[in-house]
Amino acid sequence: MKIKTEQLKAMLSKAVQGASNDKLMPLSQLIGIKQQNGVLQLTTTDGTNYLYVVESVDGDLSDELNVTPYVEQFYKLISKMTSEYVYLNIKDNGLEVKGNGTYMLELEPDEEGELIQYPDPYNDYELANKVKFGKKTLAVEDIKVLVDTLKSSIATTQDMPSITNYYLGDKILTTDKKQVACYDKRIIDKHTVLMPVKLVDLLTLMENDIKYYIADDVMLFETDGCYIYSRRGDDVEEYPKLDMLISQKYASECKVNKNDFIALLDRIALFISKYDDKAIRLYFEKDGIRVANKDRSSNEVIPYLSSKKFKAYDCAMNIDMLLDQLKAYQGDSVEIHYNNEKTIKLVNEDIIQVIALMIVQ
Repeated sequence: MKIKTEQLKAMLSKAVQGASNDKLMPLSQLIGIKQQNGVLQLTTTDGTNYLYVVESVDGDLSDELNVTPYVEQFYKLISKMTSEYVYLNIKDNGLEVKGNGTYMLELEPDEEGELIQYPDPYNDYELANKVKFGKKTLAVEDIKVLVDTLKSSIATTQDMPSITNYYLGDKILTTDKKQVACYDKRIIDKHTVLMPVKLVDLLTLMENDIKYYIADDVMLFETDGCYIYSRRGDDVEEYPKLDMLISQKYASECKVNKNDFIALLDRIALFISKYDDKAIRLYFEKDGIRVANKDRSSNEVIPYLSSKKFKAYDCAMNIDMLLDQLKAYQGDSVEIHYNNEKTIKLVNEDIIQVIALMIVQ
């Protein structure tokens, strides 16, 4: 097969993002390369999600190609090529790659000694079940909100596996039990599902609105030149109920400049002792929020842009957690709801971020 080097590089730069390269999962270290009728398909997986990058290609396509080399080696080799074209050919049970030079890549045999054929669950499922995509689509702008704003609140440990996912139902939720983020919008019609972080990250590779199909066992996603097959989990009922936490009322609210607040916190962070457990103190005063380190030896005030129902209030919180949520906040000014015993809340239209307070001496 002959293909333009730059086209193959561009396809590979997407495809490699689907490979987890897990040494305990051999398939995740490989890439499926399949050319048939002038269409090149690259397939990678992390064991749960299968990513397909598909494009029409020009060149000498008289022979079909179906090979499965190691993804990291193949990607690094192609990324270093400067020749105009790359030639791929099966030779002596290996993959011959010609570009600036000639290179032989190892191809793994299966249990019967034949070359491994990369599985194709997306097309196998779609054909076997005669899948019909509906008219509803996922907007790429909504996927961006999930990654840019809600991702920072997802749990990263397996203490409670369900919360290592995005919850998609009437609203979208993420939590790690110390903070909660909510996008008050339904983006998947008629379904309530948990979506793994890796799956949502892969959806960001799709540049146009995404057709989707959800069944009891799978989730399929499709846009021009990119498909995803994912297994659907059955633990959605284990996700914690967060509606009361999202909807709880706060006695007071204010607005401050986001970038100024982040810069202030970066300065205060220089004066937090390693024994302070990342704690800072916030004092809501008449004209602004005074932020101090734990022993109050260093402090600075950020003025309000606006204030409603002011009442003096102070609390303590983890500075890293607050910074993460501020950096994820969409907008130049931050609307802060406070005067609650356990949390503060950041609000931006249909996006809500709730952060737990700390108890410090």
